Amino acid sequence: MRTKIGAALVWLLLSSSTTQARIRLPHDYRAWSRVAHCESGGWTVLGAAYPDSLGMTAANYVRFGGLPLRPGRVKLAARIRQIMVADRFIAHYHIGIPDTSGCGAW
Repeated sequence: MRTKIGAALVWLLLSSSTTQARIRLPHDYRAWSRVAHCESGGWTVLGAAYPDSLGMTAANYVRFGGLPLRPGRVKLAARIRQIMVADRFIAHYHIGIPDTSGCGAW
């Protein structure tokens, strides 16, 4: 119960536009931003096949804890959640952040 309350509080803080300026970005935010630029032209969800801005397939994104996003621009809180999912994925497979010069689904 305590974990659910804590998670809800974090979600509320991250989703509030007034607190976004106080959010600490993940250490790998810049690297993932380069991937997002390569994969989707920036932090933009293109459609159901790739429900994130980082080019992960829908199956991988959901498998590693992501909730599909609606197409369009992505706010900062959603970017951070996408990075958390992507970090779980690369940790699971013991790989690094994909090279931005070779865009493709992963």
